[in-house]
Amino acid sequence: MQDDIRASLDDLAIRWETPKGRELKKLVIADARNNAGRGISGILKDFMYVKEVPHGCDLRCVTLDGEDLSNCIFGKVDMSWASLAGANLSRSDMRKSNLKRANLSKADLSMGRFDNTDCSRGDFTGSTLDGTHFREAKMNGAIFVGATAARASFDSCNLAKANFREADLDQANFNNADCNNANFDSGALDRLAAQPAKAWGLRWDMAKDDFEREVGLKSMTSRATKKFKGLDVLLQQVQALKDQMDSGGSSSASPIPPVPTKKSSGDDMVFGATLRGTRKLRPVQEELVDFVPRMGPDAKRKPPEGGRRPPPPRTGRVRGGRPTGPQRRATGPQRPPTGPQRSPTEPHARGGTGPQRRQPPPTEGGPRPTGRS
Repeated sequence: MQDDIRASLDDLAIRWETPKGRELKKLVIADARNNAGRGISGILKDFMYVKEVPHGCDLRCVTLDGEDLSNCIFGKVDMSWASLAGANLSRSDMRKSNLKRANLSKADLSMGRFDNTDCSRGDFTGSTLDGTHFREAKMNGAIFVGATAARASFDSCNLAKANFREADLDQANFNNADCNNANFDSGALDRLAAQPAKAWGLRWDMAKDDFEREVGLKSMTSRATKKFKGLDVLLQQVQALKDQMDSGGSSSASPIPPVPTKKSSGDDMVFGATLRGTRKLRPVQEELVDFVPRMGPDAKRKPPEGGRRPPPPRTGRVRGGRPTGPQRRATGPQRPPTGPQRSPTEPHARGGTGPQRRQPPPTEGGPRPTGRS
């Protein structure tokens, strides 16, 4: 039933902190280290919301902060919105993976393979990227503030609106890269091993907030390091439970904080779907009123039995400021005729033939009159 509804970010994050989710994370890491990640889809086949990812390698919103993932091969996995802060990913292989908006701050990615990955709007703040390969990766809007990327390869990458403020780019390869509207330190491009192919609209030495606001990424990249509300509550409860177990379950131990509840406002989430609810409306008093169409003075007449209602008479509606219909001549005061009146038998002056002469009757034996004198 849960797979039929699109999961929210809170649902995807909380599932990894359940007992089953913690067990599956250990199995996934072991498979990536020993089996090159070929069994990840089989491990997660019965997990929640996995059917939303076509290939089944669903690691969305997974929390692997500080984990040792060195020399691991994950293959084509979906790790969007994942949290890998402080993790050791040196010499790891994540080619063709989805790391969209993942949190990789202060992580060690040295000598890693991230070719053809989607790292758009990812957070690499303070991370180590020495010799890391990002060939043909999608990294638009990514954050590299304070990162060490010496000798890293960004060959043919999409780095539009990326932020390299205070980043070490000594001998980095930007061959055929798209760096439009990116942010660099002054003189940073002079230390590159290869210049980018597209570099118009560059910003220099801009602060992070000012740069994101200017290029329109303030509302986007600020969510890359966001902590999910439901996950924070669950982690607090787990930590309180551990403290209580360590203290031997004595009464002096701090109680588990309850889950904060709030009055339903109609926008609560249930399995990732919005709970709309119903609105209580005032009852409507129905009145039995005979329907009488307003179609003229004869509208109240009943239609003839077995036939159609006759069309209403034309009532002289005004069109263009002038009355129409049979009442056109009856509206307004009648003006008296002025000027000489023409006789009804008098022919018109234009197009007429004039009065006809009356000819005398013909006489017997005489010639027929021709009308000429």
